[in-house]
Amino acid sequence: MSRARRTRLPGGWRKKSTSLRRDVVGPASWWWLALFILAAIGPLHLVAASGTSAGPIKILAMGQVDPAYSPLLGLMNSEPAFSGTLVICRSIFVEYTESEIHRFIRIYFPRSYDDLIEYDFFVYDQPILTFFDDTQIEWMYRAMERDGTGALAFTISQMPEMYMPWMNSILPKGFPHDQAKIIAAARYNIVPYDIQINDDESLPSVLKPFKRLGIENVKPFGMLRLMFAKEGTTEWARAIHLPYAGYQSCPLFVSWEYGEKKSRIWATANQFHHPFWDEKDWNDGKERYAVDIFSNIVLYSCRRRLPEDVLMVHRIRGQFSEFKSRMGMLYSLLDFIERFGANTRRLQRDISQLNSMQEEAKSLYLSQDFEGAMAKENEVAEFFSQVEAKAVKLKAQALVWVYLVEYLAVSGTVAMVAFATWSLMVRRRLYRAVKTTRYSR
Repeated sequence: MSRARRTRLPGGWRKKSTSLRRDVVGPASWWWLALFILAAIGPLHLVAASGTSAGPIKILAMGQVDPAYSPLLGLMNSEPAFSGTLVICRSIFVEYTESEIHRFIRIYFPRSYDDLIEYDFFVYDQPILTFFDDTQIEWMYRAMERDGTGALAFTISQMPEMYMPWMNSILPKGFPHDQAKIIAAARYNIVPYDIQINDDESLPSVLKPFKRLGIENVKPFGMLRLMFAKEGTTEWARAIHLPYAGYQSCPLFVSWEYGEKKSRIWATANQFHHPFWDEKDWNDGKERYAVDIFSNIVLYSCRRRLPEDVLMVHRIRGQFSEFKSRMGMLYSLLDFIERFGANTRRLQRDISQLNSMQEEAKSLYLSQDFEGAMAKENEVAEFFSQVEAKAVKLKAQALVWVYLVEYLAVSGTVAMVAFATWSLMVRRRLYRAVKTTRYSR
């Protein structure tokens, strides 16, 4: 008889009873294992290729982006799929010293190129590039030219300290607007305009869905400076009825694909801290869908799937924002009643369940299951109302002793004053009449 031997298998050592037996894992079995691995990887690859990745989109915004006046932070925070970072590199309205701006860049701008290309999208709002060194500017250009990073820019400034460093840098090569023509035209006034959407059927549905929602009927739509597009760009929307002498219209949104990986780069004529981006400046109650347009531009540039029902997505974003506001008010209420000794453990458990439900809705939203996210948000809103009712009831219970003490204090004071008044003024217990005396000589 032949001696038993031990054969190395993926699961460890296994003893063979005889050398005449075949190995359990043979060439055919390895083929089946390889097919299984490919089958498992295949769906993941398809998800990534279809643009439905659930990961957040990281945005780096640079320029005059201070939240004190810029709407960019609000635009990014209103979209659950976005994660934004602000790099203030221009001082306007809020005065910063040069050392403070250098400090902002040192803290918030990525310190290596690998860190920079972790961002999916850049936003430029009139940055002053003299605060950046040549290496950082080269990184920004390389990210767009070689690594597919998308961008949106407004750089139409009348101030030489802004447009001169911009024009002398390498960055304008990647953008679809012609800065030199803008400067030569010398039309720097910010003027109102009406919008005209390009509804060409060959264009993706970045702006076209909003035409059906009637944004062309919102007049004026925003405030802009005159912009010129380079050759080879795509014009998505046009500003019309301009009060400029010699210019009745100009491009409002233009883009092109640039570089080795065809980065989708955009330019806008509407300054960010003016309407329409900053909708609160109008106060006319008309919806301009600034958040939705900004989100569609970013989603398209990052090659994510665009929402088919923009109105549903608009409502879901509104529900996300409402959840944040209501949660802030609820926490303030809990903090108030805890000062009076109320036991909020049950409410804390309900809040934990609310946050869990909200995370489920956010996960559905990020995976672009918008109908599922809407249904979950409706559940969240209904449960939130129940939690708020419990909190109000707990507040009443916690303050009952306060009300009782106040009632007793007021009642006691009134009783004492009434007794004293009655005793002194009615019964006149302490009153003694003046006696008369006879005068005699």
